Amino acid sequence: MKCLWLLLVVTLGVNCKNSENTRINSNGEKNTFIIELPKAGPDLYYQFSKSINEQLSLKELEKGVDSLELRLTEHAEITNLYTTHVLKLISNEWKGYRYHYWKALGRDWKSINIDSMIMYAYPEVVRVKVKSALDSMLAEGLMELPSQHDIKGFESRVSDGTTYYFEIATKNRYKFYYYNTPEAYDYPECVQMTKILDIWRRNIGGITFNHMRKQ
Repeated sequence: MKCLWLLLVVTLGVNCKNSENTRINSNGEKNTFIIELPKAGPDLYYQFSKSINEQLSLKELEKGVDSLELRLTEHAEITNLYTTHVLKLISNEWKGYRYHYWKALGRDWKSINIDSMIMYAYPEVVRVKVKSALDSMLAEGLMELPSQHDIKGFESRVSDGTTYYFEIATKNRYKFYYYNTPEAYDYPECVQMTKILDIWRRNIGGITFNHMRKQ
């Protein structure tokens, strides 16, 4: 676990638009908090994610968390169905939740309006797998990857597909980035993200990601 935390501290935050804030904790100590957002691409994706969190009554991760929290939102662009996964490390124990919800038809996509929502907790058998799955995803660059539009020379060639929004928070850092249909591209970063999503699908489940690349 110590190695995992060291990796989180060292690697969270490459190729992103960073901002640093100095904060004073309850002991009077100064801490630097880093917020990392995509440099390029639609800023609406970030604002959209914030709207989702607000309507699901989820904590604002930009203020940090006591341990570690990872959120993954999946959206098939031709539908109004969304899924948000929440993984939390609390007192060395993983907690997991999944939210299925629908955007109200005819509403502005920039600010989602939820018609109905289903939430349930991950069973213990899944939570046990989270740590090993997270280790594997970290090895594939979960904390280091840039957002898709920040990839050097990136050109989009998918009109719809599925978009994945990642939010990761620790005590001192917050990172947001996204990928749309990464399995359709040969960029190294997209290949890494394809592997990350496949690890999630096989070990944690709940996403409809389909590995389209030839094996």
